[in-house]
Amino acid sequence: MERRPTALNYFYENERLAQTPKKTFSKGILGQGVCAGLASCFQVYSGGIVLDTVSTRLQARWPLRASLYGANATSFRAWQLFAGHAVVAVGRFPYLFATLATYAQTERFVIASRPDGASLAARPKGAGEEAACIAASSVLGSALITVVEAPKVMAQLAGGAHSCASVAREFGLGRLLRGYEATLLRESVFQVALLGAPALARRCDASADASSFLAGAVAGFLSNPADALKTKIQAGEYRGLGDAWRGTLRHGGLRPLLGGAACVRALYTAHAVLAVNIARFRVEAGLDRLTS
Repeated sequence: MERRPTALNYFYENERLAQTPKKTFSKGILGQGVCAGLASCFQVYSGGIVLDTVSTRLQARWPLRASLYGANATSFRAWQLFAGHAVVAVGRFPYLFATLATYAQTERFVIASRPDGASLAARPKGAGEEAACIAASSVLGSALITVVEAPKVMAQLAGGAHSCASVAREFGLGRLLRGYEATLLRESVFQVALLGAPALARRCDASADASSFLAGAVAGFLSNPADALKTKIQAGEYRGLGDAWRGTLRHGGLRPLLGGAACVRALYTAHAVLAVNIARFRVEAGLDRLTS
């Protein structure tokens, strides 16, 4: 039985590209957009938004009971854990699409620029080439996801329905990009932490899904400090990355950055990587069957 390629992150696909060099519909811009949109919705509504809400509230130093029940609730209300679900489901589509497209275009440029003309199938990307792809995709992806996460954080902490438009009208456009530096740091750490995942899968002879879950958990735990700082900035507690770092160390040390929130975020990112991989593989296979 042929083993499914271990594409553990949704755009680190060295092995998969080497095994399927044929151009298919799912590899085009339109196909990538469809895959990104459906994968983002599946990730959010298969439980991702619930884990994200609890993680955000723990990062804001809410007690565990309040993180589950809400700030003023005296009994459990499940709908409160879905705060900001609509803006995340819709907003993660351009983020995933832009990240996938930017990474793929940068990868093509890097491979085409090789002095010896070696293809990706003949020689996988080196550390420098991978870093260039990560940097390009992180810069654009971080800007898009920061805009989405600003109203999401407000909905998860303050309640109510918030959108990018309502936040811009009430607080100005600058509020949507607040915390961009922390988001860029988080995305970079998260993606770099996933680089060793394919090697981990081959070494442990683990399935792609199991390795995806483990790699996502490790990457989420390591990137939680940057994500916690972003949450504090977007909640209005601090004005910038330096201010948030100094204030957090002064008032709580490293515990707010590596406490229970890190464990919940590790579970959230493990679920996210696994869910996006599962959805994207299925969607791509279905699209290619329909268009072949």
